[in-house]
Amino acid sequence: MRYKYYVIASLIAALLLLAAGCSKFTPYPTDPTYSPTTEPTAKPTTEPEKTPSPEPATKTEPAANAMPDFSVPLVGGGTFTLYENLGKPLFISMFSTSNAPGTEGMTHIERLYKDMGDKATFLVINLGGDEASTKAFAEENGYTLPFAYTPDIKGPYGEEYSLNPQTLILNAAGVLTGYFPGASDYDNYYAALEKAGQDLPIIENPVQPADAPKEFADGIMPAFSLPMVGGGDFVFSGKPDKPVLINLFATWCGSCWEEMPHIEKLYNEMDSDVDFLIIDIGEDEATAREYIEQVGSTMPFAYSIDGAPFPDYPVQFLPQTFIIDTDGVIKAYFPGPSDYKNFRAALEVVMSQ
Repeated sequence: MRYKYYVIASLIAALLLLAAGCSKFTPYPTDPTYSPTTEPTAKPTTEPEKTPSPEPATKTEPAANAMPDFSVPLVGGGTFTLYENLGKPLFISMFSTSNAPGTEGMTHIERLYKDMGDKATFLVINLGGDEASTKAFAEENGYTLPFAYTPDIKGPYGEEYSLNPQTLILNAAGVLTGYFPGASDYDNYYAALEKAGQDLPIIENPVQPADAPKEFADGIMPAFSLPMVGGGDFVFSGKPDKPVLINLFATWCGSCWEEMPHIEKLYNEMDSDVDFLIIDIGEDEATAREYIEQVGSTMPFAYSIDGAPFPDYPVQFLPQTFIIDTDGVIKAYFPGPSDYKNFRAALEVVMSQ
C-alpha cells in the first residue's frame, strides 16, 4: 500500500513540473553566450587596421663643410653620385691599373670591403681607364668591390692626380675625415673608417693646452699681417676686438686633416664670438685654395709661403693652435693635434674673463 502511495506522489510531482514549463532539461547554462542555439559571431565587416608602412629613410644632407658633389660612371652601368650615397661613412680610393703600388694594395681594400661593406660605402676609381679595362682588372683578380672609371688621369673633381693610389675617408655627412696620399694597409684603412663613423674624427691622445712658446715675450702674440686666400690681408694689431683662434697647418700634414673638422665645428658654433684664422704653412695660395675646395671649408684661410707667419717664430712642426684674448695674450697653446672638447674649454675660459 505504501508503495502505491509513493508512485501516486511521484506522478503528481511530475505533473507539477510539467505545469511549470520544465519539460526539457538542458545541460547548458542559461547565459545565452553558451546556448547551443546562439549563432556564431559574424565576421567583422571592416578590415582590421593595418600597421602603417614605415616612412622612407630621410636622405642625409651634406654638411656645410662636406666634400663637393661629384659623379663618375660605374662598371656595369649607372653612375655613382656622392651626395646620393651619404648616410654611412665612405671609402673612396683612386688608382690606376698601370700603377703597381695601387694594384698591389687592392687586396687590402677588397678584404676591408668584405668586412665592412655593410657599415660603409665603398668606391674604387680607375684613373685613366675605360669600362672594359677596369672590368677586366676586377674579374682577373676576383675583386667584388664597386669600380668606377675616368677616361683620363683626372679624378672626380677634374684635377690631375700626380699620386696614386689616393684614398679619401668621409663621414656620413660627406666630411673628409681621413686621407691617404699613397698605398696603405688593412689596419690603417680599418681604423680610419672606424673614426669616420664618429661625429668627429677621433684624435688619439689629444694635446692639452700649454704655456705660450718662449719665443713670445710675456706670452704676447706680436702684430703680424698675412695674405688671405681669395684676396686681402689678415692684420693682427695686437689687441683684437674678440678672442682669436689661430691654427697652423699644411695640406701634407695628416694629423692636421684629422684635427680640422674639430675646428670647423667650433667655427660654425662660435663664429659670432670668436675670430678664427687658419694659416697654411710653407704653401702658396693655390695649394690652400685647393684644400679649401676639396674639404668644403668655410673658415678664413691665410698662407705663409716662407713658413714664418709670426715675427721671430719659424714653425718647426704642425699642427699648432693659439687661443688669444682681447689683450693679445696667448691664453692657451696647443703644440700638436687636439680636439673639439679641449679647444672649446679653452675658448670658454677666455670668454668668461
